[in-house]
Amino acid sequence: MLLAAQRCLVKPHSLRHEQPSLRRSCTAAAPAARLRRARRVRVHAAADDDSEQPYQLDSNVWTHKPAWCQPWSILATGSTVVAGVWAVSSGSPGWTAAAALPVAAWWWLFLGIYPQQFRQYAEGLNAQQQQLMRQRRQQQLEEQRRRQQQAG
Repeated sequence: MLLAAQRCLVKPHSLRHEQPSLRRSCTAAAPAARLRRARRVRVHAAADDDSEQPYQLDSNVWTHKPAWCQPWSILATGSTVVAGVWAVSSGSPGWTAAAALPVAAWWWLFLGIYPQQFRQYAEGLNAQQQQLMRQRRQQQLEEQRRRQQQAG
């Protein structure tokens, strides 16, 4: 289980914006489950360029994660751990607090910081991709103009 959780921390393969067909979750899932997740990943094409369409990474990190790594499952697991420690320790505040602190840190990291960092990364990557596409389009237009001037 720890290995599966570590895989969730690694950047998912869906960050390969050059090859969107390689998108998959951070776990080895059944092909049907991977297909369902791939449908949730939104790929947007630039409206002004028909020949080359840039792929934009969805900035919502949860579209790239499997069911066990969604916010609801993270909250449910943490709550279950704290409730379980409370029940086993007969309501001891010390043991319950000792369990609640790492769970709260886990929630803060995975539900607060990680999605924010991923959103910033995706937006930066998408902006960079758009800039590259604009530069390519500009180069293509300049090349066409140059050819027309040479031909005419």
